[in-house]
Amino acid sequence: MNDLVARKERVAVAVSGGVDSSVAAALLVQQGYDVVGVTLQLRPCHEEFEGRSCCGVDAIASARGVCSQLGIPHYVLNVTGEFENDVLRPSWEEYAAGRTPNPCVHCNRNMKFGRLWEWAQSIGASKMASGHYAQVQLSPFPHIRRGLDPNKDQSYFLATLSPHVVERLILPIGHMSKPEVREVAAQLGLPSASRKDSQDACFIPVGGSFPEYLRDHFGGEPRPGEVRLLDGRVVGTHSDARMFTVGQRKGLGIGHALPLFVVRIEPECGTVWVSDRPEDLAICRMWTSPAGRFLLDPVTEPFECLVQTRYRQQPTQALVAPTSDGRLDVRFRAAVRGISPGQLAVFYQDDSVVGSGTILLTASTDDAMG
Repeated sequence: MNDLVARKERVAVAVSGGVDSSVAAALLVQQGYDVVGVTLQLRPCHEEFEGRSCCGVDAIASARGVCSQLGIPHYVLNVTGEFENDVLRPSWEEYAAGRTPNPCVHCNRNMKFGRLWEWAQSIGASKMASGHYAQVQLSPFPHIRRGLDPNKDQSYFLATLSPHVVERLILPIGHMSKPEVREVAAQLGLPSASRKDSQDACFIPVGGSFPEYLRDHFGGEPRPGEVRLLDGRVVGTHSDARMFTVGQRKGLGIGHALPLFVVRIEPECGTVWVSDRPEDLAICRMWTSPAGRFLLDPVTEPFECLVQTRYRQQPTQALVAPTSDGRLDVRFRAAVRGISPGQLAVFYQDDSVVGSGTILLTASTDDAMG
């Protein structure tokens, strides 16, 4: 895009006050865009969260300072109500069903690239941007690609964005490494150059955990029950099954000769199944809901791809096939540990996101490979 066209195009940049979003905004200013900074306020100002939040009062103040230094306007978009209804409440419903939610994925889709995009259009912006380490590919269809820095790649979190959103998205630092971003920030004299990374602290309140916060926030009767080994032996009790996630090791509160891992949760009766053998977490097969299938819509034939079920997880080769009831049947070429229903599975071919789906069911037996 030439400078003349760029100067006429307004871009709304999600600015958290951190180094990544600050450099993203600065690069767009250098390229001649009409840049507007916006910070999403996700939680009420009186709530305190652990660590370095990307959405708290301190982040708003830092973002305002960055935008002032860059000479661009800064707005705060209060989406606390939408965040509670579209991210927090569905997360609590997932915990209540014995599944593990991924609030960051829902926040990106519904808040940062949903509500923000609606607001951006209202002020005449034709594009929006963020400091995510991922890349936009417009051909043959708009989709997300991995960021070039394998240690920071965030394509997993953007995998559910629709092609309509992706084609209007700019990711200015997706081709850069974290050290390069910090170097640019230092050269520009940005105060965020040495600021530590945020830790998704908007989901972790001071002195507690995310599920504890949701239980206190939304209420409901506790679901106490037994903690059992896979052979049926009772090794302890707990106060609420909704406080556990598959693969959890810490915080079980049970004395045992070997470390215990949560393998399965039965929220109806409150039983939490655990094992002291890590191999019992191995999953050979799973079924997902079809969602965000940019390059494979509709899925009519089996296809090979790499599957990633957690952020920063090493992807695993798998065969993905459609089922008669509309789900996707994923058969791993090698067992994967710690897969939890409710989490997002992202499908890659080379470095392109070709689809995604919410994990519904898993199977751990060897004969599940078929």
